[in-house]
Amino acid sequence: AVSDSTTGQLRYQFLPPDKKGGTIFFDLRQPISLDSAEAVTMLVYGDGSQNSLQWHLRTRDGQSARYEQIINFTNWRNLRFDVARDSVLVNNQKMAASALAPLRWEGLAWENSGQLSGEIYFEDLAYIHPPRTAVAGPVSTFPQNFELEQNYPNPFWSAASSRLAMN
Repeated sequence: AVSDSTTGQLRYQFLPPDKKGGTIFFDLRQPISLDSAEAVTMLVYGDGSQNSLQWHLRTRDGQSARYEQIINFTNWRNLRFDVARDSVLVNNQKMAASALAPLRWEGLAWENSGQLSGEIYFEDLAYIHPPRTAVAGPVSTFPQNFELEQNYPNPFWSAASSRLAMN
């Protein structure tokens, strides 16, 4: 995992819906590429506003996608976007993120879907990419053959040796 201790505070005031206000965008300085086994997490202190925190992504074929979490809590929570597990919205259709991978995470958005003002905090963005393991073929856990040779020097002595071969 790659982690960056980034603390932030967002104090916001949206315009009423009839004044056409409602989304705050944050672009990542450098987009993060996510394959089907990767995830990103961040700690968020919510304000219970029912507003939407959105991860803005780009699919492998260039389509815009988003993953969103409604902030309905008033404590610290670890919010996680896991490509293998989660779905994203593409043209307002829910799709498995893994089917669209690799994805490029380009930014976040804070969208008004609840109260007009409040304050949230962000802490410790983490990018999780598990190590990859390759297996050449089926692994047998049991030997196919074994051979136990005659013991020596004498089976009635206090110590005797035998050879065992397994393959």
